[in-house]
Amino acid sequence: VIPRPGAEQDDEWCRRAVSATGTPPDDDIAVFVVDNPAEPGQLAAGGLGRIECRCPDPDTPGTLVGHVQWVTADDRWRRSGSAGSVLTSLLAWFEARNVAAVELDTAPDQPSSSPAPDGAH
Repeated sequence: VIPRPGAEQDDEWCRRAVSATGTPPDDDIAVFVVDNPAEPGQLAAGGLGRIECRCPDPDTPGTLVGHVQWVTADDRWRRSGSAGSVLTSLLAWFEARNVAAVELDTAPDQPSSSPAPDGAH
């Protein structure tokens, strides 16, 4: 796990990840974030993707399948493109690793409790 510049590695998070998945976070898990430009050190959006090896089937001839586990944005940065940038980065990461298919489950959008930043729609 590579910490953000100036941040310390969270060893407890690594232990929980190994316990949950059986392997340490490595080339099969990626996290992308967008920093909050108004508050240095705070996040506007983030997302996690993982790669699994599966037996091929007629619809997915490759053995590597990606899964977007989650993408989230701070209410203040919704509709600013931050979450879309995270998803684009995840998809590029999957493509660079020759992932044959990517799964994405969605949940109903939750109403925002904060106004969008100036200029966001």
